[in-house]
Amino acid sequence: MAEDAQFRDLAALKLQSVAFRLRPARAADCTVLAEFLAELQRTVGRPPVDGLAEKLRRDGFGPDPAFAALIAETAEGVPIGYALFWQSYVTETEMTGGLLSDLYVVPAWRRQGVARALLAAAARASADAGGEFLVWAVDADNNHARDFYRRLSREVPENVICSCDPGEFARLADDARTWRR
Repeated sequence: MAEDAQFRDLAALKLQSVAFRLRPARAADCTVLAEFLAELQRTVGRPPVDGLAEKLRRDGFGPDPAFAALIAETAEGVPIGYALFWQSYVTETEMTGGLLSDLYVVPAWRRQGVARALLAAAARASADAGGEFLVWAVDADNNHARDFYRRLSREVPENVICSCDPGEFARLADDARTWRR
């Protein structure tokens, strides 16, 4: 999590490299976003999501997008990474901020400032929308990612992320249909 001074510093970070640039993702980027996400999922040992390019196109690029995405690309326009995030609200603090879902950089471009630039741009977009923090989850055994994030933020060991798999989520949703109001 990046908040307070860490969040402000991250959002104010200026892009140092001219070897790559950042831009908002477009619907035409959905195929490359899906390819990057499939590689990210493979890297962390998760199965790929079927039909992801179409889901991203449907959910992120219509009149009411569910997320924002940034693309990092070379000066020649070759995509080399992405960040996907959206605004969220925390009732405990009455604050809005960004929830980073994905951050991925192709291996050949790692350790060249691309991930830091994408993270900073997501923080800046959140700050521009009135946000005061950027939060994300990282696998506990992903030590490389954790080392990177620790330089920019803090881990929140007092919190545990809970998640329903799709089957359990569907059962919960079905159960809700029988509740009386």
